[in-house]
This record gives sequence, structure tokens and C-alpha cells, in this order.
Amino acid sequence: METKPADPEKGGGAGKTEEKELGTCQAICFAIMDFLAMIFRGIVACFRAIFHCIRARWYHVKEVFYDLWDAWDACLHPYVTKRPVFGVDRFLVYDSVKSQSVREGKAKKERF
Repeated sequence: METKPADPEKGGGAGKTEEKELGTCQAICFAIMDFLAMIFRGIVACFRAIFHCIRARWYHVKEVFYDLWDAWDACLHPYVTKRPVFGVDRFLVYDSVKSQSVREGKAKKERF
């Protein structure tokens, strides 16, 4: 598309454009490229959907793998596993408002 200058003596006006006709070969090539673009966009959309599903499910697979790994490690090395120690007091939490009454022995201690 070529724009003519807006020269009133030459018959040109503002905003008028001259359109060229497409040749037969060029029209066929454009149609083939449009068709191929549609096919490739569909393929890309399918692959994106597949990878989205893989990413969404991978977390659960990974967690199962880690659970199996921890169980296997605990089976091979039982002395490394974390077990509660008996005879040791647990962590006690004091509320800052009740701390005076706790020190005096009037309030109850909360255990976690």
C-alpha cells in the first residue's frame, strides 16, 4: 500500500490509499502460511496443556518420593531417626499478662 501525497492539483486527497492486488502465487502462499500457523498454534497449545498438567501433579509425586526416601533411610539407619526423649520437660509457654500470677503459682501453665 502506497499513500499518495495530498496534492489537490494531482488529484490526491488526504487519507486516500492505493491498494495493490495480490498475485495468485502470493495469495496461495499466504493461505498456506495461515494454515500452518493455525496447526502450529494448536500443537503449541497442546504441549503447554500437557506441561501444565505435569507441573501440577509433580508436587505430589515428589512428596511421595521424599516420604519413601525418609522411610528407607529410617529403616537403614534407625539410630538417626528422631524419637522423643523421656524424662525431659517440655517447652512451657507463659503469657506476659499472666506471668506474675504464674510466678506466684496461682495460674496454670500451658504445655505445647
